[in-house]
Amino acid sequence: MKKFMELLFLKNLKGLGNATINKKYIHLLEKTNSFEECVELVYDNEPNLTSIDIDKAVNVAKKKHDDIFNDLEISVITVFDEEYPKKLLD
Repeated sequence: MKKFMELLFLKNLKGLGNATINKKYIHLLEKTNSFEECVELVYDNEPNLTSIDIDKAVNVAKKKHDDIFNDLEISVITVFDEEYPKKLLD
């Protein structure tokens, strides 16, 4: 479940879709060591987003993460996990 919180955060930012996340952020996430670094990346790279937009995305991501993490029937694999199917990376 590597970088799951970061991906939830990015998905909840107003105006950022899958294409933008894949093109602009996936390679940057590989270099981050914490959720806070990811938030800083967004502050640095998305001048059109306000701190209110970013704070809202942080809060939504944390709630979704907690809801999913606490549900024992759900297992999450991200593109950063070794278990992620290699064929899907292409």
